[in-house]
Amino acid sequence: MNFTDFDLILELNKMEQYSREEYKFTILKKAIINNKEQISVHNTTLILSKINNLFEILVDSLDEFSDRDFKFVTDEMFEHYFSQFKKYKLRIGNIPELFDKEYKEDFQKKVLLHWENEDKDSEKSFIKVFDDFHRNCVEKHPKLFIKELGQLRNLYRAQRGRWFNNYERMVPIPARNDNRWNPKGYDFLYLGYENNIKMYDKNVNSIEKTCFEELRLQSGEDVTTCKFSPVNKKLKIIDFCYEDISFEDIENNIEQLMDDITQEKAKEILKDPANISKIKRSEFSGTIIERILSKDKGWKEVKSRIRTESEMYLGRTLMKNIDEAVFLPIDEKEDPELNAYKPFHLLSKYLMDKGYGGILFRSTRMNLIGKKGKNLVLFNKEDATYVEGSIKVYHYDGKQYHTIQHSLK
Repeated sequence: MNFTDFDLILELNKMEQYSREEYKFTILKKAIINNKEQISVHNTTLILSKINNLFEILVDSLDEFSDRDFKFVTDEMFEHYFSQFKKYKLRIGNIPELFDKEYKEDFQKKVLLHWENEDKDSEKSFIKVFDDFHRNCVEKHPKLFIKELGQLRNLYRAQRGRWFNNYERMVPIPARNDNRWNPKGYDFLYLGYENNIKMYDKNVNSIEKTCFEELRLQSGEDVTTCKFSPVNKKLKIIDFCYEDISFEDIENNIEQLMDDITQEKAKEILKDPANISKIKRSEFSGTIIERILSKDKGWKEVKSRIRTESEMYLGRTLMKNIDEAVFLPIDEKEDPELNAYKPFHLLSKYLMDKGYGGILFRSTRMNLIGKKGKNLVLFNKEDATYVEGSIKVYHYDGKQYHTIQHSLK
């Protein structure tokens, strides 16, 4: 039997119809359509046709059942589709990998849609979505998403011009214009940050370079840097900076953990000779293992641990998606009214109301030059103070930063 592109689309439409256009099936359909392996049409259609027949029978039998039953069936069927695509990926192309890519891109578009509707009274408001996530994930697992200001080392600030020994000039004054996190009239404290200092060139370190990029320092300008240290060390800082970890890292961590939990419990079960005997005597070892686990006193704790780790996995994934979708470079030439700042202002107000004192976020200006950098914004400038004796002054010639010595004359 030969299948054409039309047959493939027909089977994809059936899959989507049986799942009632559930989100992950729609994304799976998109991934299969975007599969560039032309040789895969026949095999992909064959796999879909066989599973669709089973899916149709199951869905038809669920007419009298609840939405919960339907959700269970669709979840099981999705895993069945996915396992088959994994099994035959050498013949049909790596559809699971394409699915991951499509899912992330589509999810980030949805995050951005919520974000761009933030200054409107809309059900698509980002704050309404984020509040649910904050309540169900961030508040449950604060160590994963929240830092204390005292944990953050190596804080720097930069100002245009030569300011030898003028530490007060390094303290912010109320902003004349909108900034990323605050509207004009507020004096939030913006700092560059890294836990480990690395040199950018022979004179300036990578944190100072981050500060220069945030200032949009131009050739021929002088610039002054100064170290800052925490005052309110217990201050809560929410961490939106996820560029040091990839989606693959997040997924591999949870997969490894689940494997470890499974092996740990399997060894525990197999220590009891009675359990081994039951498994050997049964034709359906999976059912016997389920019964053993249901009577195991520690199984509830394992299930609770799995649930907790799953929540943390989803939380990290969402934060990573927010990081990549929202923290984009803002060009004042393309957006002279700085409308792109408005959602940030609303988010900072929300976070202040929740008791946070600041936000860690990645430097999009550093990303533009192919580098990584982190920024910290403190809502109260008095929560950190300058370090006496730390001022340095540089001249930028467009290529290099030259140290300028303080002249006493």
